[in-house]
Amino acid sequence: MLALLGTVVGASVTLFADRVRARRDQNLRRHETLRNAYGTYLGALHTTSEELRAVSLGEHAADVSRQSAARTAFRSAKLNIHREQLVLLAPERAVLAGDEAFRTLRELRDVVAEGGDLQSVEYQQVLDRYQAALGTLRDVMRADLGSPALGHGVTF
Repeated sequence: MLALLGTVVGASVTLFADRVRARRDQNLRRHETLRNAYGTYLGALHTTSEELRAVSLGEHAADVSRQSAARTAFRSAKLNIHREQLVLLAPERAVLAGDEAFRTLRELRDVVAEGGDLQSVEYQQVLDRYQAALGTLRDVMRADLGSPALGHGVTF
């Protein structure tokens, strides 16, 4: 009887340990997937903002309207695709922060399309809001990944 009890207890402990290990592995995979999604989204935001900056400086084909160049720049990094990945994987707080950064960058696209450049007040105002939204997004993402916040002084 004791041998049977020992076998049952041993098997239960092994099953429990396997379950804990599987859950830990699943959490590690989720963390890595989320970290990649966050990095990809931030990269797409950065690429898009740089492309918009280039259009604002007049760095687009002469036979293409500024409006068309701004729209093309906004699509250049497939930001919408990476945004959908964020919506699927991230917690609500990160999705909301990601949407705010997306919306202000889209607003910057519209300013550039209408002729705004680096020297214009409207461009600078929207850029400031975008950079603040981006800082908030980074902080939310870092917190979600368990990293300390860097604050809003980090710019690229």
